[in-house]
Amino acid sequence: MIPPYCHIIDVLRRFDPTLTVSELGDDTSSFVGPDGVQKVEARIQEAGDEFENKTGHAMRERRVGAPGRPDTYEQHGIKRHTFRSGAKVWLEHRHVLPIDPAEGDAIEVRVGRDNWRDITGNEGPRWNADYVDGWIRLHSRWQATNRWQKDLREHNIRITYRYGSLGGDRGRGGETVLSDDVDDFSAPTVENPGRLPPRGTVLVGGAEDGEYVQYGGIDYNTGQLERFSRGERATSASARDGGTLVHYCPLSVRSAVADKTAVELLTYDDFTNQIGESDNISPSNKVEGWNENFEKALQKHSEARSM
Repeated sequence: MIPPYCHIIDVLRRFDPTLTVSELGDDTSSFVGPDGVQKVEARIQEAGDEFENKTGHAMRERRVGAPGRPDTYEQHGIKRHTFRSGAKVWLEHRHVLPIDPAEGDAIEVRVGRDNWRDITGNEGPRWNADYVDGWIRLHSRWQATNRWQKDLREHNIRITYRYGSLGGDRGRGGETVLSDDVDDFSAPTVENPGRLPPRGTVLVGGAEDGEYVQYGGIDYNTGQLERFSRGERATSASARDGGTLVHYCPLSVRSAVADKTAVELLTYDDFTNQIGESDNISPSNKVEGWNENFEKALQKHSEARSM
């Protein structure tokens, strides 16, 4: 499941700022129409994709390449095959999750015209990485030295990896799951607490059935969220199963994606009946503000890196 950048209620409150999930009850269609929920969810994903494409920066887990399909892997060339510090290769993305063969990640180096050596499980002896900045270094003694390397130096390394949810601070996305079932009032515990910032607000669950949980700390030994508040930001607390998605991203991104989703709904799905004047702000001025907020988020989070 690809985590949504925001909850449906974030979008609907663009049209009616007083709306809450509890007010919608089980009949969300009373506000958005019989097909409205699916439309909103689809537009949330599209707006999230647009954010990633225009910034080059994912705030949720994505993958480069398909495990077991080397033709889809990201490829790089080692232009100098012997130098003391090894060959440093910049990946196309930063905030890379630790390379793990058990998760389908793979690093392969060419050892012949059509032969590749899998070195994924040899971090340390054969390669090391900076996961935040997004580069790997192959130690020179492990690089191919056969007669094909000179001719094929543009494609000497290929890799499939995950990125976008390394987390750990408030400025980048983080993704994990609940480690145990939780009722509608207890403290949630997560499997990978290091992927969340020390404090913040996470979306637990999906775009329609999820809830926002605010927390003031984490027990990194147990994964338990501390000083927590369930059902924040107009959502409702409810029991959750272990394995439920837990997603963190900066509030500016969640808000921007909700704004863009609202614009798309007005443009393509005829949600004009849901938008009205409030606080003396006309509908046209609301749309202009939503677009401006999205553009500001694109500028703030656009990926710029030097290699």
